[in-house]
Amino acid sequence: MASHLTRCFHCGGTDLEVREVEELLSTAQHVVRCKATATVCHRCGERYFDPETVRRFEAIRAQVLAGDLSGLRTAGAILEPAA
Repeated sequence: MASHLTRCFHCGGTDLEVREVEELLSTAQHVVRCKATATVCHRCGERYFDPETVRRFEAIRAQVLAGDLSGLRTAGAILEPAA
């Protein structure tokens, strides 16, 4: 993914890098961890994904919300405080 961004829309920073990241998609009672390429701002951490990656995230969310977990595997459990 070649980035055409020269400035972060969030903070105005100009130190941007294209790199692999992990994005967590929260859907209903599931969290899906996805690896993807993003342009990341070194100043504030804002991430920018290309349209194809965003469409892939949207398709995964829709699939999980429909109850279809095919193609996904359990990779641990998320814990939260009881109180």
